[in-house]
Amino acid sequence: MNKFEMNDFEIKYLADVPQHIQACAAWSFGRWGVQRKGANLENNLRIFKSSAQKNQIPLTLVAINKKTKLPIGMGSLWDQDGDEWPDKTPWIASIYTLYRYRGLGVATALVQNLERQAKKLGFLEVYLQSGSAAGFYANKGYESLEVIKTSCTTSGTATLFVKNLSK
Repeated sequence: MNKFEMNDFEIKYLADVPQHIQACAAWSFGRWGVQRKGANLENNLRIFKSSAQKNQIPLTLVAINKKTKLPIGMGSLWDQDGDEWPDKTPWIASIYTLYRYRGLGVATALVQNLERQAKKLGFLEVYLQSGSAAGFYANKGYESLEVIKTSCTTSGTATLFVKNLSK
């Protein structure tokens, strides 16, 4: 079997591959939603149906395996991501890569594309929150603004990050 490489996937708008809305909703619910009181798969499905668009927030991008045409990762640009920091917008959210494709640049490509989308929409900065992946974002030029305790992450904390897009 050939090794999967960075040029073996492409980033597409969820709007262009709506058949993957259910996969995105399931990934999001399975990774984060099950940890939130009152969350359910139907709500996640509504969220991803509404983010299947191209020129406004919310929007979602999907990493697609070029050979199989199946999704291997996703990421979104939302007005809000939770209610801890309601005065911040927009948010890079729901960055997810299937386990077997981690470490191959999928998440990096998704984040970079979402940053370009935010800039295209006129935003000068983007926010995100992270638990155990905080080091990943710090290495991508994100600045830590605040760390709070939470029971929703394996690290026990959530870090609020910002990135200036005008640089």
